[in-house]
Amino acid sequence: MASICGFLNIVLALLALTGEKQPDDLVVFQRGNIPVIIVAPHGGTLPIPNCPPRKGEGLPKRARFITAQDVGTRELASAIAEAIYQRLKEKPYLVILAAHRKYVDANRPPEFAFECEPARKVYDAFHRALENACQEVEQRFSCGLLLDIHGQGQNPELVYRGTAHGKTVERLRKLYGEEALTGEKSLFGMLKARGFKVYPDPLGNPEWPGYSGGYIVRRYGGERWAIDAYQLEFGINYRRKDARAETAAIIAEVVEHYIKLYLQRPQETSEPRFIEQSLKISLSRGLTEKFPRRDYCLFLGQPL
Repeated sequence: MASICGFLNIVLALLALTGEKQPDDLVVFQRGNIPVIIVAPHGGTLPIPNCPPRKGEGLPKRARFITAQDVGTRELASAIAEAIYQRLKEKPYLVILAAHRKYVDANRPPEFAFECEPARKVYDAFHRALENACQEVEQRFSCGLLLDIHGQGQNPELVYRGTAHGKTVERLRKLYGEEALTGEKSLFGMLKARGFKVYPDPLGNPEWPGYSGGYIVRRYGGERWAIDAYQLEFGINYRRKDARAETAAIIAEVVEHYIKLYLQRPQETSEPRFIEQSLKISLSRGLTEKFPRRDYCLFLGQPL
């Protein structure tokens, strides 16, 4: 099987060579078979046809108008997906925006994200792909993990955590307590134990205001989709070409542990807990039955 990184590089190279592009052409989507979604909205390099760069005129300060590319994040996201596949022999979902951020910012609400109709269509295509991934993860596994990959220039040695101060991992905290977000076996606790320099540190301190989680993790994280959504803001030392493979390998290892710790039935109870919402499951013979939707994931040994 060809590597995920190699396949994506071919796809992006072909996109760069082709002429007129449709909105969906500027969104790279890989369907996965584990409850993990990797997202990269700011690493694209391609123009949007018939769309001038954004100017940001008249936007409020809270819009945080930025047009710079998060260099290396597209490549890092695909490297993480590849490392997860090599480790687990299973593919995560992957959603990458190939268009440059100066034309559209997919990590902003629509009123701040674009300034022309072609860019709106690309924005909608990106979020349609991401929403489909979240829906599919919830339907297949009941819950999942989303990693939103970004780059920051404030400190080259740090990786900032963004969860809207815990709101985008509400499912995790509800089931496993605050230690699952701030303890040694939390996502960032495990990254720290493997040599990453992380913020906040101590992990229970407030997140940095500018990197506390943007539109994507706030829209798709929390209990709406039963998705634990983290924004990871990587310093350049983790995004450089000569560092990406090691960064990706460590993240893949931590993701494997995260799945076993938090995306399965909690071990402290022998009886599954249920919530009132029902999930309709279509049977192969065309009938539909209702089953209670579990508040734990069905994965790695749990029945699908």
